[in-house]
Amino acid sequence: MGKLRYDPELMKHYRSLVQDVFDIMDLNNDGHMNEHEFQRYLEQCGIQDASFARRPFRKMDVNHDGKLSFDELLNALWDFFFSDDESPNAYFFGPLVDSSHLSRVLCLLICC
Repeated sequence: MGKLRYDPELMKHYRSLVQDVFDIMDLNNDGHMNEHEFQRYLEQCGIQDASFARRPFRKMDVNHDGKLSFDELLNALWDFFFSDDESPNAYFFGPLVDSSHLSRVLCLLICC
């Protein structure tokens, strides 16, 4: 995965995909995502117990202003999908109960 992490063409397409996802997650269209919006999105992805949302949300909120900017979400998701290192974003979608959980979430991210 290390090589993919620095592929500028992939980043360009990925940025566009994450922008679309961010726009869906930003329910009140204020240009930021709050913790409630993040939890609601996870629930809509079929995650039955999204009560874990506070922890990853706070890890992604690097400037600690209580909301996620597009860049904070972009960096967290990029790290989640393309980092080989142990990351604070490793549990972005919560604890994986089984592989179908991650498959469902990835499908929803891509299909949105």
